[in-house]
Amino acid sequence: LILLFSLYLAAALADFLTPYSMHFNDPDLANAPPSTIYIQDENGNFTWPFVYAMDRVFEIETFKQSYFEVEEKKYPLKLFCRGESYRLFGLIPLDIHLYGVDSPARIFLLGSDINGRDNFSRLFFGAQKSLTIGFLGLLIAFPIGIVYGGISSFAGGLVDTIMMRVAEAVMYIPGFYLLIGRMFERSILLS
Repeated sequence: LILLFSLYLAAALADFLTPYSMHFNDPDLANAPPSTIYIQDENGNFTWPFVYAMDRVFEIETFKQSYFEVEEKKYPLKLFCRGESYRLFGLIPLDIHLYGVDSPARIFLLGSDINGRDNFSRLFFGAQKSLTIGFLGLLIAFPIGIVYGGISSFAGGLVDTIMMRVAEAVMYIPGFYLLIGRMFERSILLS
């Protein structure tokens, strides 16, 4: 329950917890690897976390793109920094993000996708939709189950037996398709 509550809270606060919005993209950094966050300077002394800006090189002969860090300037990691504006819970206009770096550097904790969108940020925004769908499914299935089970237990006897067999058949539907897939897989392996 604590884990589920934490996931819902993180999804609700996605705009604040992530450095970029759901619609952010940087096509120049498409498919960029995760950003390296440095905590030591070039002399080995501990310092405030920082990143370097990344640059992309496209090799026309091999059609391969490579990324390298531009080590001319350090971009310190900022906490509670200003960024893209958003509405917290759809109501309160804000532009404060938990962390970020100054432009032109980007911080991609999980890299970026083919469109240059931050995978970490999109993970949180995807969780908003996934967890909402799960919650709505619960809100629909729970009352139906309560009413169906109540009718079954109140009527009892033959009605209860028939209703429970119907409920078991409905619960077995996902397993039925997996069983068919497994039988199909075995028939291919045997032939």
